[in-house]
Amino acid sequence: MNRLGEYVAVNPNADRRIRSFHFNKISLPPPINHWSDLTTAFLQAHIEMQFGNPTPLKEFMNLELDEPFRLDEGEDVREIITSEEDAPEIEGRYIRIAGIDRQKDHFWMVIRDYKKNGDSVLRHASRQESDAEIVDTLGKWKVSPKNVVIDLRFARPETLKFCAEYGWIGYQGYSGVGANAIHKRYLWTKTLPSGQQKKVWKHYSEWR
Repeated sequence: MNRLGEYVAVNPNADRRIRSFHFNKISLPPPINHWSDLTTAFLQAHIEMQFGNPTPLKEFMNLELDEPFRLDEGEDVREIITSEEDAPEIEGRYIRIAGIDRQKDHFWMVIRDYKKNGDSVLRHASRQESDAEIVDTLGKWKVSPKNVVIDLRFARPETLKFCAEYGWIGYQGYSGVGANAIHKRYLWTKTLPSGQQKKVWKHYSEWR
């Protein structure tokens, strides 16, 4: 493909002293790139789109194909399950938990049903634009505020206000050395019979 190619100028107003070009990975020979790898990456990116995450497809278009990326108008990548009727059944007793990851100007939320033995079923996954939208979605799915966990790594002060207002649990995981360390979260201050004030803490680990 490259051996038979030729340079064709497409910008008549370009500086004649400068020749620029771009090519994507499709034009690279197999020792450097295999089309099967591109196909796999493309299909995986589309699966992520179905879960409401356009980032892998955007990166594929920009970095692998060297093309611009934009979502088509009306394309819905915000939900994978829209109602409980669409979700699979789970037998026996379970607890419904919502996990929220905060980004710069939006949120990603996942709701799952967990059984005591660790089995779980995905109920809902979507992009949320505001805390008000999150509250509305949690209400539709009947998730108790005490079972809502939100990431504190980004915009921590404002996110802590959400926790105080809605009763959510603030959470910040760690990786690397010390990932299993025990941490504590302030709950409230109580007054002892002696009149002394004592802070109440909840101890936890990221993996619990």
